[in-house]
Amino acid sequence: MVRKNKWFNGARGIGLVVALSLAAPAIWVATASAQEPIVGLWQVTETDPVSGSVQDHVYEQFHSDQSEIENAAKPILTGNVCIGTWIKLGKNHYGLAHPVFGFQDVNSNGEGNSSTLGQSDGSSGEENLQVTVSKDKNSFSGKSVVTIVEGFDPFAQGATVLVTLNFNITGKRITVDKSLLPE
Repeated sequence: MVRKNKWFNGARGIGLVVALSLAAPAIWVATASAQEPIVGLWQVTETDPVSGSVQDHVYEQFHSDQSEIENAAKPILTGNVCIGTWIKLGKNHYGLAHPVFGFQDVNSNGEGNSSTLGQSDGSSGEENLQVTVSKDKNSFSGKSVVTIVEGFDPFAQGATVLVTLNFNITGKRITVDKSLLPE
């Protein structure tokens, strides 16, 4: 009597082999990305490159699947949470593409309509940045360019550019301080 292996039986077995061969590169990439020093939680500051004034404070999480999420120190109704995707550019050197939508705001002079606060303003944009993680892997620095366009597709060819902003970026790794944990 010939005993058949239930996992390698005809089409089902071939399907399993194909599935495993397709999944292996994805598993390797996820594992490789998990070892990148950018992966983790960061406290980020964006500053104006000319005046040095702070433009934004952000908590930013880089994930091993090459996605990113940030929580900016902005009013919730004007878009304080955003997502993006990152790539490795070189040793400890990374790039990020981070699309955004524009929302109605009331500026620091009190101009604007508070009844429309948080509603779409019909714009979108993309932040593109490059950062280099330090040798000790506890900080990074780099530059960012934010381009805001008219319409809801920041990637549209020929979109009308409303503004382009440049920032210097610095980040400090956030880790768990075991001494602060309750017993």
